[in-house]
Amino acid sequence: MSGGHMVLVYVGRSNPDPRSYDSCCLMDLLANSLLHLAAQGKIKEDKIDSFNIPSYAPYQEEIKKIVQMEGSFSLEKLETFETDMTAIDKPFEDIANLVVKTIRAVTEVLLASHFGNSIIHHLFDIYINDVTQYLSMGNTIKFFNICLCLRKK
Repeated sequence: MSGGHMVLVYVGRSNPDPRSYDSCCLMDLLANSLLHLAAQGKIKEDKIDSFNIPSYAPYQEEIKKIVQMEGSFSLEKLETFETDMTAIDKPFEDIANLVVKTIRAVTEVLLASHFGNSIIHHLFDIYINDVTQYLSMGNTIKFFNICLCLRKK
């Protein structure tokens, strides 16, 4: 509807270089968890090789350019903010559980359709352990978020 507003929030990246994704370690850890299942014989390694999660974390200038090029909306406001999961005053296991729930919400349907539902709970149990270990080694997990408000022309 003309004049209507839409608010979108993206996990983006803070750096214009597309190879630098701020939270890529989480996908690496998920891949390690899948490899762990393969080592246990729960899934075949060639299934992992054929799996791909289509994901792209945009940079704020890319979003501005796309909105302008598309032309249906005017960009009313664009703000960025970082969420540092390791700043939460909780044990590593609790932080890992929260982070894994976030990633699970995005990836579970893709994983289940490729590997089957039977491995999902076990996969995410392994993933929580991997993320907990990652945090216990002094690593951080941060999300760079891009929030924009658009108005339909």
